[in-house]
Amino acid sequence: MASLEEGLIIIDQAERIVFFNPTAEYLTGLSHGQVRHQPYPQAFGANSWVLEIIQRTLVSGDSRTAGEGDLQSRSRRSTPVRLTCSPIFNGGNTRLGLILVLHDLSHQRELVEEVQREDRFAQLSVVAAGLAHEIKNPLAGIRGAAQLLQGRTAGGDPTAAEYATAMIREIDRLGNLLEQLLRLSAPPRIEFQPINVHKVLTDVLLLERETAPAGVKILTHFDPSLPEVLGDEAQLAQVCRNLVKNGLQALAGRRGGKFSVSTRMVTDFHFLRSEEKRRHGSVRRGRFLVIDFADNGPGIAADHLPRLFTPFFTTKTHGTGLGLVVSQRIVAQHGGTIRVESARGQGATFHVHLPVAPL
Repeated sequence: MASLEEGLIIIDQAERIVFFNPTAEYLTGLSHGQVRHQPYPQAFGANSWVLEIIQRTLVSGDSRTAGEGDLQSRSRRSTPVRLTCSPIFNGGNTRLGLILVLHDLSHQRELVEEVQREDRFAQLSVVAAGLAHEIKNPLAGIRGAAQLLQGRTAGGDPTAAEYATAMIREIDRLGNLLEQLLRLSAPPRIEFQPINVHKVLTDVLLLERETAPAGVKILTHFDPSLPEVLGDEAQLAQVCRNLVKNGLQALAGRRGGKFSVSTRMVTDFHFLRSEEKRRHGSVRRGRFLVIDFADNGPGIAADHLPRLFTPFFTTKTHGTGLGLVVSQRIVAQHGGTIRVESARGQGATFHVHLPVAPL
């Protein structure tokens, strides 16, 4: 019972907790020692919906009760879960207590949101591609005219020459943005092969260290025993580069700035996405290599979190709002997900889940 991926809690006849497995500890933020022999409201006082389900089971006497909701942990972390509460009987009709099973719905919710995001993004891509093609040609004409103007003002009015140079610079910026839109509307085909994630991360960090803000410490915590992932090295490098750049930029001008990249392994016992079913021929349960990109910067405002992967949303002065969108799409094509945890003043952590290569 201690090794189950679901949270398992047993309550005795006196309505006290007598068993609390490690997954339940993780979901609630409480240890077995803190709640053992304590009344069950001790663990779920901040979750009235859980108390209500337990009460309904106690009142019904012999029927199971279930429900879904967000479980608030002691550290104020919120996790969507499905709770099933069932009575435990002896050989007769005497109720010995209750058993609670907490099933983490985080990945399921993320996959549903990802499908909805992909649908919206597909519609946007069609419009973006059409606009990009329509704008690109006249933009090239405007650039050509600006270059001619720049040539004619050479040696004349210096102000006019500066204006022409500024026009060309901004036209080139728009041209780069249009190129990004075109790449989004027609993402490159990914050639899947076993990839050593640590090699990719090492190469990316080697270059990004040169442009890191002064005083920022870059830390790595790699587990060399982790298996390879199945993916495209160039595409995964782009994801890592985007997330490293974002983390380092969040630390600009911050004293004691720290940015860490770590790897770990998780077993996901939820069904994988339909893309995985297509690629592997069946729905399977899988193992994921997780890359955590964490900074101790100013954090992300709560109202910004739901919009992070929305095209053109950015809090940067010169950002395009496409970096995270591109990263999310690449990870989705690999059958993985990106999660973010952040709070104002507490930094931000991006978790990239990638399926490991089959043995």
